[in-house]
Amino acid sequence: RFRIVRMVSDIPYPQAEVQLLPEPRGTGVSSEFLEDMRAAFTEQVDLILQLLGLDGVTLDIPQRADKLSYMIAAHLRVGLAEKQELLEMDDSRQRLAHEMEIMRRETKEYRLLLAARRQMADTDSDDASGPAFSNN
Repeated sequence: RFRIVRMVSDIPYPQAEVQLLPEPRGTGVSSEFLEDMRAAFTEQVDLILQLLGLDGVTLDIPQRADKLSYMIAAHLRVGLAEKQELLEMDDSRQRLAHEMEIMRRETKEYRLLLAARRQMADTDSDDASGPAFSNN
């Protein structure tokens, strides 16, 4: 995380002088909450990998709250404004709590997509039974 101190405007490519911001390491994040976050993120990643047909691929998920919060933010399907909002949160616990809300919503969508894919695969394998929809 950083703060832009000043923009350098007399060059052809955007550049800035920045100040690195300190990151409080997991302040106020209980080990139970951290494990819940890791489990929820692992589930979401597993669903995504199944949807992509990449079963068996594993992801090294950080143990530290601050690093986990940034990894989750990088993988969420949210717009840049919401990602910026996450980056601006000073507290890892607050960031993780907000990410949990987003992950719950996204995980439901991934489960529905995976169920639909499985249903389509089952329907395709039962092709001899006729079309899935009538001609009416």
